[in-house]
Amino acid sequence: MKRILLFVQIIFVFSCGNKNESIKVEYKPLIEAVYASGYIHPKNEYTVFALADGYLLEKFANAGDDVKQSQILFRLDGLQQMQKVISSKQTYDVAISNFIENSPLLNELKNSLNSAKLKKENDSLNYCRVKNLFEKDVSTQFEFDKAKLSFKISSNEFQSSLDRYNRTLQQVKVDLQNAKSQYKINQKDSENYTIKSILNGTLFEIYKERGELVRRGEPIAIIGEKDNMYIQLLVDEQDIHKIKTRQKIEIKIDAFEETIFTAFVTKIYPMERKHDQSFRIDAEFANNEKRVMAGMGIEANIIISQKEKAMVIPKNYLLKGDSICIIQDGQINKIKVEKGISNFDFVEILSGIDDKTEIVKNEP
Repeated sequence: MKRILLFVQIIFVFSCGNKNESIKVEYKPLIEAVYASGYIHPKNEYTVFALADGYLLEKFANAGDDVKQSQILFRLDGLQQMQKVISSKQTYDVAISNFIENSPLLNELKNSLNSAKLKKENDSLNYCRVKNLFEKDVSTQFEFDKAKLSFKISSNEFQSSLDRYNRTLQQVKVDLQNAKSQYKINQKDSENYTIKSILNGTLFEIYKERGELVRRGEPIAIIGEKDNMYIQLLVDEQDIHKIKTRQKIEIKIDAFEETIFTAFVTKIYPMERKHDQSFRIDAEFANNEKRVMAGMGIEANIIISQKEKAMVIPKNYLLKGDSICIIQDGQINKIKVEKGISNFDFVEILSGIDDKTEIVKNEP
């Protein structure tokens, strides 16, 4: 009977062939890394946007050219805008001529005001004279009332002329300010039809050709530093908590199949990209790599931790809840272990087993 039981146990352990084939732990260098992908970008990269609507008339630089700050890159068709500038300048000139001291408009009002003032003074003297005569019974009531009415009318006319002059003076002042502002606005808008570089750099790409319609706010070109590159990477939201600045990155670029480039994390962006549930991080090459070019796609491993000698098992032997199956006394038992760092293939085991333990894949 004992022989039969032993035979049954041996069949249970080994009858499934490779399915329950046992292994033992290995000792090897282990690196835990987070996978990321991205592109190489030039430093100080910026997109040149159109600030006005119009057709692209002239290109003063081509893709690949080095450009200087304030250098003219493109010119749009600004004929209509120039007409606005000319019209607003004419309006501004008229407003100036109306506001100067001896302007025809103000002179006319001044003359009317002076005439009203003289009439008022004359009627005032006549009223005083008639009043004195009336009080001495030399003048009649009719003459007194007539002089009084004339003086009142001329006083009102003087006040109306004065109010009209002050009103007009204030209006031409406002008109001058408005005309000046509009002229400056149109001048500034006309500058938007000439597109300049805001920094020294290289013109990497141009999106429009001569004769094409350009809309305000539409990108026209990209400028950056061709000899100074950095890396933009995207990391899955499940791994972003593992990333820290200054972590080492090993980078693979398709254009350099035999070369592994080294970089370091320099910046972690705190906002998640909702459309792909990833986070952006920036990195810089450990050395100033002259061979790489803007736009190259890369794959990267961000080194989280590493050990020179770790006790590891294949990752597919680790079960949920950090458990593994081992052979004990001819039986398969499931036990809990403490895991350490891991990569795609292997996981470090810190405690729970030793280098003599036989491990199988399947649960009992």
